Amino acid sequence: MKKPVKPYDLKRITSRMAQEFGRIYKGQEEKHALMMHSMESNMLKARIKFPDVTGTDAKNAVSMSLMMIRGYINSIEYDLEEYMNDNTKALIHALMMSFDPFTNPEIKKILSSIRDLEDMQIRRDYFTDPVMCLIRIDSSIDLWTKVNGKFGYFDFIEDQLAGSYDKDQMSFSLPISIDDAKKLDPKFKI
Repeated sequence: MKKPVKPYDLKRITSRMAQEFGRIYKGQEEKHALMMHSMESNMLKARIKFPDVTGTDAKNAVSMSLMMIRGYINSIEYDLEEYMNDNTKALIHALMMSFDPFTNPEIKKILSSIRDLEDMQIRRDYFTDPVMCLIRIDSSIDLWTKVNGKFGYFDFIEDQLAGSYDKDQMSFSLPISIDDAKKLDPKFKI
């Protein structure tokens, strides 16, 4: 049975996950650029299909994505259905496809070959970078919505990414170590 989620829990999930996993502060984004690019370009792809997606929809999708990750880490399936609409479902799917092995079968195939996804510590370690990126995106949504209105965040990332993404295929990025990359491809070099 899925665990019910209260509106208060969704409202607080970002700050709780920030306390638990940390934040990416302004000027520290470069280390996380590939992951954030995958997340944001996938969100733009969702916006193409749902052009009325707003910053509020994006914030809700980030919160629900964080709640889903909390569920993965704690072996709990949360019931988020009552908070979803077509816009948030599309954005959640876009976000999760960028990093989540439980949503994206291609990621699962890659990760399963180098990590035990049933090990809760490995799972927690894996999700640290995506959680931090989602928290940073949440802050960016707040800023650009305040500055440029309800579509401000999407206008901002569209300008930033300016065609640097494939509009037809969801992208993803894996937060893996150099050792893991070498396991996947022994010819891998930096």
